[in-house]
Amino acid sequence: MTVSNSASTKGPFLGNGATTVFSWTGMRVVDESHLSVLETSTGSDVEVTDGFSIDLLTDSSGEITFDTAPADGLIYYISRDVPNTQETDYSNQGAVPPAQVEEDLDLLAMQVQDIAGSADRNVKTSISSGLTGILLTEIEAGKVLIADDDGTSIVAGPTAYYLEMAPTYVAEAQAAQAAAEEAVKDAEQSAEDAEDEAKTAKTYAAIATSTLASAQAVQEQLTEWTQVSFALNGGAYDLGDLSGDTYFPTDLGDLS
Repeated sequence: MTVSNSASTKGPFLGNGATTVFSWTGMRVVDESHLSVLETSTGSDVEVTDGFSIDLLTDSSGEITFDTAPADGLIYYISRDVPNTQETDYSNQGAVPPAQVEEDLDLLAMQVQDIAGSADRNVKTSISSGLTGILLTEIEAGKVLIADDDGTSIVAGPTAYYLEMAPTYVAEAQAAQAAAEEAVKDAEQSAEDAEDEAKTAKTYAAIATSTLASAQAVQEQLTEWTQVSFALNGGAYDLGDLSGDTYFPTDLGDLS
């Protein structure tokens, strides 16, 4: 026989609570023991080991019969996994049955198909990337996988919860940044206002200083007039210290 079909899996077979028999065609199988039944409803491949039987109808078709109809929502696949062995012992100068040779070659082709089917589902790099020997470290529960800083290993990264909350954290950070920028603007405005007030205060201080100097000059002038006697109405009056609260007991007349 030839191996004209490259398929190594068949499905999905969808449970509906009523159907118990599911058929497939187009996958070469020489022994039902090479087949596994996988339940994939949760996103993981869970092997089913009992509660069903497999019958090969031809070398490339068959059916799986469940004892109880799978419930609605359950999803199944059939996967072929030919053992990586070669059981035929060929002897020198002995007869070589063509049928046995062909069967062994068929099994070899199916082994390659099984490996290729698994490899096709693997994560790959681009053919132009040049990356080889990428190491996958131990997986940690609840954490996503990321490339390390060197880009040579796949390591456990942040938790799924952190990634889920990341947009919220970003929004909060952006709001905080905006508030900080607004606070800086307010501080700069307050600094400008304070500078203006300082300039005004300096102006008032200069005016006060000038006024004080003028007052001191007047006081000095008045001090020079202290103890000046005026002859008024035939009498002399001591004006005292005019820098204080001085009162005149009589009309001084025209002092011009």
